Amino acid sequence: MKKIKIINIPAKPKTTIQKTIYVCDLCGKESDQGGSFRECCLCGRLCCRNLTENKSCIYCDPHEIGDYPDLYCKICYDLTFKKYWEIRQGIEESRDEELEKLKEKIKKESLSAKEEK
Repeated sequence: MKKIKIINIPAKPKTTIQKTIYVCDLCGKESDQGGSFRECCLCGRLCCRNLTENKSCIYCDPHEIGDYPDLYCKICYDLTFKKYWEIRQGIEESRDEELEKLKEKIKKESLSAKEEK
């Protein structure tokens, strides 16, 4: 989540500024550096990415091999890759089987069709 804080500047009386502060939805860490926060791809929580202390609240998809893998908050990561992993794998396998059947059907229909001129 983002929140706006009003900061009084003591060196300049009656001068205030508005500053955007980023707050981790899981651990509550605050920072004005938005680059150290990422959104979960499933639930949209804003989570800190603390790479220096290895205490990150956001996790990469371990099965993604690209440069920009999907990012998950700790809760969604545990649900996706631990609790529901076997169900998800079953769905993906049945999907792959159905796609293969469709490809074979298309291939047979293509080979049996006469080319129109």
